[in-house]
Amino acid sequence: MPGARRLLLLDGTGMAVVGAGYLAGAAPLGRVLGPATGTVALVGAVLLVLGAAVALAARPPEAAPGTVRWVVACGAGWIALSAAVLAFDVFGAGVLDLTAAGAVWTAAQTVPVGVFAALQYAALRRAAPPAGRG
Repeated sequence: MPGARRLLLLDGTGMAVVGAGYLAGAAPLGRVLGPATGTVALVGAVLLVLGAAVALAARPPEAAPGTVRWVVACGAGWIALSAAVLAFDVFGAGVLDLTAAGAVWTAAQTVPVGVFAALQYAALRRAAPPAGRG
């Protein structure tokens, strides 16, 4: 799955860069977006480690279908978690005490995650043998 390999490399690199940015700017990002500095740093660390793992998974000449499925599932989970955080914060539960900018950012950052997940899923579908054959 050469196409999936490229997608994994781009996705993993992007995650790692965003994670490093969250770690480096945890305090100012927390003030602008709402969550505590430690929460922003934790999310940054998770993104950095996950991004590195995804980028490393892209090293073989062909991405393993199971790896691609795992990354797609992680993306779907990230989107679901973001939606839950937004729902609870918007309706007053204050899970992360998002500011207006934080709510917009939380929603906006699901777009590239969804795009990568959709493209990776499409690569899986293209690589799968037709039904009834193989």
